[in-house]
Amino acid sequence: RRQEAKLVLAEDSGVIRKALTRCLSKVGYTGVEAFNNGKAAYEAIIARRQEAEKSGESIDTRLSAVISDIEMPEMDGLTLCQKIKTELGLARTPVIMFSSLINEQMAKKCETVGADAYTTKPQTDELIGFLDKFLMQKES
Repeated sequence: RRQEAKLVLAEDSGVIRKALTRCLSKVGYTGVEAFNNGKAAYEAIIARRQEAEKSGESIDTRLSAVISDIEMPEMDGLTLCQKIKTELGLARTPVIMFSSLINEQMAKKCETVGADAYTTKPQTDELIGFLDKFLMQKES
């Protein structure tokens, strides 16, 4: 089932972006589209929503979850999450914050903007656990 997931990854570090995409692919999450900033990811999510609407499909057929760094150029991850949840009305789409900046204060900010989960880099096992939890839960 992991191979059916359609993920959007927003990460400004090219090294981390490639490593994370490779890591996710190794465990079966092969449908990852990666972007180097929050704005590009946001625009791609809007396009996916529009494509789904034109086809009469649910956004879930084109977007399973979003993984985002927090500190990025053009649009940070907290703003991206808030826009996904409120402006686009995608409250059911899981957004996982994946950042080296996670501390108690940042965790509260993640919760405030509607993030479904957050974990620190490089905790990829925890990230994959969250993906599995949210995506397997949605199917049942």
